[in-house]
Amino acid sequence: MIPIKRQLLVFGTLVLCGLTGITLFMAGIHGKSNEINNNWLPSVIHVSNINKLTSDFRINELQHILSLTNDQMNAYESEIAHITDLINGELRMYEPLITTPLEKTLYADFVNKWNEYLKQHRQMVGLSRENRNEEAKILIRDRSDMLFKEYSLSLKALVAENRHLAHIETAEGRNLLWLSIANILLILGLVAYAAYMTVQYIKKMFDKVITSCVSIMTEISV
Repeated sequence: MIPIKRQLLVFGTLVLCGLTGITLFMAGIHGKSNEINNNWLPSVIHVSNINKLTSDFRINELQHILSLTNDQMNAYESEIAHITDLINGELRMYEPLITTPLEKTLYADFVNKWNEYLKQHRQMVGLSRENRNEEAKILIRDRSDMLFKEYSLSLKALVAENRHLAHIETAEGRNLLWLSIANILLILGLVAYAAYMTVQYIKKMFDKVITSCVSIMTEISV
């Protein structure tokens, strides 16, 4: 039979390893949760907002072409300027969150096409201001429309990439949770085993004492 001291040493080592594993797994879960909350989900929100705002930008461009008075044009230009500020704000918040090579590539593609789109926008506004509406319509339906569709695809791909990364972090966090639960069960099992062995040891010592007492009483009575 394995000596009690060696059993206690093995038991203590296993419990220590289990507690260390739980600590590491919980730290990993905390890290995954922070990564999701502080990076991937905000990235999805910012990119989705950019996608919506660029659509609003284009709608106001079309309204500008259809405007008949300077007051109407001024109102739409003011709204476009406001939307531009919102887009720039979202871009500033999103840029520090970019981490993966694919994100960098998609974002660079969006920025290049968006800057080119703004050049087309300025030409369109100039034509619209001169009431050269047909030319403005041709411009916004030609290269401008193609750029809009292309950078919208880049933004949608960015949303999909960040959602995919969030799902990966979630799956890894779930695996760490199950490992933590397994370690907890292991420790509980070890504690139960230790309690059982302790009871058996006490019982054995008690039986030994009783046997000794009975033996002594027998000898005295003889």
